[in-house]
Amino acid sequence: MVDAIRHDALEFSNCRIHVLTSGAGEFIIGDQPFLGDMVQANIHFVVLSPFFVVGIQKIAEGAFFSYSEFPKEFLREFNEHVARHARKWIVSNERSALESYIPFADAPKQDNTPIFESRKHFFPGFRFI
Repeated sequence: MVDAIRHDALEFSNCRIHVLTSGAGEFIIGDQPFLGDMVQANIHFVVLSPFFVVGIQKIAEGAFFSYSEFPKEFLREFNEHVARHARKWIVSNERSALESYIPFADAPKQDNTPIFESRKHFFPGFRFI
């Protein structure tokens, strides 16, 4: 586990972090908060709360972050994706919002078969047992 975290840290050592707030409504939260690259722009999203989402994008230049408001025209679609991605539960501050996303949460899920990725970085002092 330590090796996997160190490996991922090296992969994202230069990144742009987008902190997005929700001014037009609230984000729902599911039991799978890491959403991956859902917009095919090499931005991986994580829902932190009903009011904040973080997008992480790997870049060639030095790391930095930006802070902006999430576009309200994409809020519903984003929440639908969160609901489809959830496995066991979704949470919302508003009951009506929660009820509108339940059909997406109940939809069939993608395959959960683990994916093996070989090591790219080797660290001194680590060994296989």
